Amino acid sequence: MKKRGEPHLWTEVYENVTFEVKFERELAEAVGKLNATGFLQTGAGPHIECFEEP
Repeated sequence: MKKRGEPHLWTEVYENVTFEVKFERELAEAVGKLNATGFLQTGAGPHIECFEEP
C-alpha cells in the first residue's frame, strides 16, 4: 500500500502472525540479506509499526 499524498511512502500488511518476535527477527534478517535498504532514499530506513485488533 502507498500513503495517499506521499507516493514514496508504502507499507506491507502481514496478517495472522502468531510468533511476533520470531517474525520481526526473520524479517530484519531478510532485509539485511537482500540489502533492501539500498532501495531507500539516503537517510531513510525501515520503520515498523505493529497494530492489533481491539
